[in-house]
Amino acid sequence: MIKYLLSLILFLMAASNAALGAYVSGEVVDQNGQPISQSTLCLSAQSVVVTAAPNCLQTQTTDAKGNYSFSQIAPGAYTVTIIDGRFPTFTWLPVARTVTVVQFSDTITGFNFNRQFSFSNFQKPVTISGANLPELAGFNLSQDTVFVKVYAVNPANPTQQTVFFLGRVTNEANLKFTASAPWAVSQVIYEIFSPTAEVQGSLII
Repeated sequence: MIKYLLSLILFLMAASNAALGAYVSGEVVDQNGQPISQSTLCLSAQSVVVTAAPNCLQTQTTDAKGNYSFSQIAPGAYTVTIIDGRFPTFTWLPVARTVTVVQFSDTITGFNFNRQFSFSNFQKPVTISGANLPELAGFNLSQDTVFVKVYAVNPANPTQQTVFFLGRVTNEANLKFTASAPWAVSQVIYEIFSPTAEVQGSLII
């Protein structure tokens, strides 16, 4: 009788493991090791064909501590891919990781992703000069104290600006700089101001 009960318990434990499936977890952190929340992770069947948009069997979102986990995974070969385009000047190391689940009871941890700065993700620089700001002609640069501010606004976050130039201009010919932003810039905004006047304009680039 005892032998029968032990066999039944072992059978039920095996059945329970099979029902739950394997477990894969990890964390997402930035370049300083700080957790990143709200990143999306995709679990897909491993394939020799790499596609831009994996066919996700499961998706998970990192919590406030940057942690994520997949559960109820059957034995097989899988790929875990991070899908997070919120940081255009950064890349992920790695973008995807492969994992093999051998049995239903597997617990696989440490599938981590790190955000790394990438200069290659900056947009193509644009050269701007005083000749691009026609309103400068209305100011006496040699006598008045004239300042110029040139910046772009992130279309995805209007409160975020990248300032390309901010300073006093005494000669239109000397105002020339290269603008580069961490997002696609289609419009550059400029402000010209002195103690007696202020104008604003924009450039479509």
